[in-house]
Amino acid sequence: KIDCDIFLIDRNPYHTYTPLLYEASTTSKESANYLEIKELVTFPIEELVKNTGIKFIHSEVKKLDLMNGDIHCENGEKLKFDYLALAPGSETNYFDIPGLKENSLALKTFIDSVKIRDAILEKLTEKQIIDVVLGGGGSSGVELAGEIKSWGLKANLKIIEAAPTILPGFSERVIRKAEKRLKSLEIEMITNEAIAKADKGKVILKSGKEILYDVLVWAGG
Repeated sequence: KIDCDIFLIDRNPYHTYTPLLYEASTTSKESANYLEIKELVTFPIEELVKNTGIKFIHSEVKKLDLMNGDIHCENGEKLKFDYLALAPGSETNYFDIPGLKENSLALKTFIDSVKIRDAILEKLTEKQIIDVVLGGGGSSGVELAGEIKSWGLKANLKIIEAAPTILPGFSERVIRKAEKRLKSLEIEMITNEAIAKADKGKVILKSGKEILYDVLVWAGG
């Protein structure tokens, strides 16, 4: 047994289980409200570390004093450390594609998933059939596209992937099965193409082709 104090600091009081975010994005308001969806993909950190000896601090790290071994938190608390592990997660990478950040919705957090759900439902109040474009044909883009179709909404879906196939890095057997499933759901897969620019209501591919959208989701970074 190691005699030590372990502190966990996070600005959120909950841990987000990201593999379920695509489900949160496609849960109707009739099926679950905001709080019920939150319970689906987030778990209170206090409960997760209960009886482990880990001390949770709900705050944000504002400064690291590596010379003196101090962590300065936003709530004014200062902690000494002998060992420091940084695991702040990742931010969405837009690869400097003009207009992409301003015109697309990402899928990294619980709030992101709610924004996607609300954007789709809002557009469906304006049009009978909407066009949803997903940038990125990795696991997140493919799962989200499939869930949107399974949601039963009147939507045309397109996945844009820069690689020769969707799910780059997966085995050929998995790719072929996923392609077959997406085709059966009438989801269009545009491969060997990359988004060069995103304007309001349309994306321009590197080939020069323009694709119109009502909702643009960026799952490529």
